[in-house]
Amino acid sequence: MLEVTRREVCGILHHQMTPSSPNAPTAKTIISLTSNLYVPFANEKRAIPWPTDPNRRLENDAEHSFQLALIGMALGKQLGLDTGRIAEYATVHDLVEVYAGDTSVWDTEGLKTKKAREAEALETIRSKFADTSLIAETIEAYEHLVDEEAKFVYALDKVLALVMIVQAEGHFWKNNNITYEDHLAKVKEVRPKVEQHPVVAEWYTELLADIDERQNELFYTPPKTAG
Repeated sequence: MLEVTRREVCGILHHQMTPSSPNAPTAKTIISLTSNLYVPFANEKRAIPWPTDPNRRLENDAEHSFQLALIGMALGKQLGLDTGRIAEYATVHDLVEVYAGDTSVWDTEGLKTKKAREAEALETIRSKFADTSLIAETIEAYEHLVDEEAKFVYALDKVLALVMIVQAEGHFWKNNNITYEDHLAKVKEVRPKVEQHPVVAEWYTELLADIDERQNELFYTPPKTAG
């Protein structure tokens, strides 16, 4: 049997990891990804308030993506899915918002230009981070829902948005004058997206049933008019 010493293994690994081309990653690559992608991503605020903050600060994209990756991997493992792929999709799924901005499902005007803005943002990422092409490639694969893992993450993303709103006692709905009837109308728009993955669709239905039972405490109630 061929025996390989620890020193020989370390030598092989060192050789494999030693930059051998102008495009090999360096410390500057790390700095660039951090300052030009990660930090702006963490600065991008979503419309959803953080559940435990008394001042209702807004959740940011980095927090949301971590939640999606964490919960996606935990649940995906039980479904026999590729957890590594789930983590990749969840990590990058909203990165285009660094350049396109976050667009709430309730932003009627923003939704009209969302697709075009995000397509342009993807090309910006592809160009600015060409040396780390995995990022743009993974975003594109996610957006095209190329496999079950992408569909799973895509669907779960919509469920987690509702979970966070409910966790914050419906503050988002009440603060934006969203009634239960408005919510039901939005569900009709969102449900086909959630149904990209049948198991997630079942969780969505369960969550909606819970929201239905708590509608009086979660949603805005218009003041009754006299007479």
